[in-house]
Amino acid sequence: MTLKPLFLALFLTGCGAGGPLEDSTYLAITPALVDEYPSVVDVFQDAVQDWRSAGFPYTIDVQRASRAWDSGNRALLDSGEITNSDAVGITRLRPDYRLIVIRAGLGPDQLHQVVLHELGHFIGLDHTPSRRDVMFWRPAATELSKGDRAAVRELYRP
Repeated sequence: MTLKPLFLALFLTGCGAGGPLEDSTYLAITPALVDEYPSVVDVFQDAVQDWRSAGFPYTIDVQRASRAWDSGNRALLDSGEITNSDAVGITRLRPDYRLIVIRAGLGPDQLHQVVLHELGHFIGLDHTPSRRDVMFWRPAATELSKGDRAAVRELYRP
């Protein structure tokens, strides 16, 4: 079964790719993703709060994008690097945006895991070697570990 990619979020300020975010921002949740996962805005807001409680210093405003966004940005989603991937979540960091793609057909627990993990990449974290971490390359953890918390504090320390 081929899972279709769904665009999840776009970082629209020009902070550059990779590394920590430099200021508060927003995530635009597309209508296609809300149609697939009606609770996704709440799941994302919960994940933002989890990372904030771990030491991420900024507010991320989770918003719904307009229906026009889905059709106007189709090329981002149809690129081979996304459509040819078998990952359940993908984060791409570009000079002028950060993109998270979530696959359709996930259950509530897996959606939570994938959103928490991909949001970690979105805020600048890499994979870790510990299976206990949300940021492990194939996450199974459902909450942030001591290692996840230490990584975000290190990245965003004053």
